[in-house]
Amino acid sequence: MRPGTVIHDPSFEFHDSSEPGNKILIVLNDAPTLNNVYLIAKTTSNPAYKQEINGCNLNDKYPNFFIPQGKCLLNENTWVLLNEFYEFTYNDWLGKFFKERDVRELGCLPIDIFKELIECSIRSEDISFIQEESLKETLKTLS
Repeated sequence: MRPGTVIHDPSFEFHDSSEPGNKILIVLNDAPTLNNVYLIAKTTSNPAYKQEINGCNLNDKYPNFFIPQGKCLLNENTWVLLNEFYEFTYNDWLGKFFKERDVRELGCLPIDIFKELIECSIRSEDISFIQEESLKETLKTLS
């Protein structure tokens, strides 16, 4: 998977151990830059506590990056949530694709939107130092 890949996972497992959910996810980095770990952000179409202002919204209750409907391959207003990030190894993802045939790639974000998303993610208060460094390396490869 390359950075900017959009994935649909109908049984995504959350950090808080709640019931698995139907999620659209975005791959934020190139795995080799973070000890072979993919950094993933989940999305939502729920507008609660979020502004409908295009791009970076780090001051919302749930920091996010807003992508309006019709701006890319996403079919509805979408907020990329930047208050928690998920890490998966290549083998974790490969296993999901083979075990759960419903997990699939939908495409990639346009490079201009993806660069803005990475820049916004780097500024999130909820990103770790190692995750931030990985995104900086990813950003370099996109320039």
